Amino acid sequence: CMTLVTVYALFGDDLRLAVFPKDADILFVVFSSVAFFMFLQELILQSLVKKGYLTFPQCKRKYMNKKDWWRLFSLGSFYFWLDVIATASLVPEIPWMVETSSEEEDVSTGDT
Repeated sequence: CMTLVTVYALFGDDLRLAVFPKDADILFVVFSSVAFFMFLQELILQSLVKKGYLTFPQCKRKYMNKKDWWRLFSLGSFYFWLDVIATASLVPEIPWMVETSSEEEDVSTGDT
């Protein structure tokens, strides 16, 4: 199931632009939203279940020496950050996550 979602995340927007009419955009927004939340759910579950996926810095003095200074800044494994970046890359494809209303813009700029 997640393999199909991954393939959609990689090629769905390109397929939408190349093949489908403008009327189909709302369907792709729904698919992208579902894919985003599925990836977010997988990220959270992997963090809770998989040992070493989301690691926290080792701040105990007995583990520290001069060559291990980088452990103070190590939060999460390589795959954790890869999944965070992949999940975040879907945000620009989902308009309701990035658009602001015209009322908010008027308030922030002082225009009426």
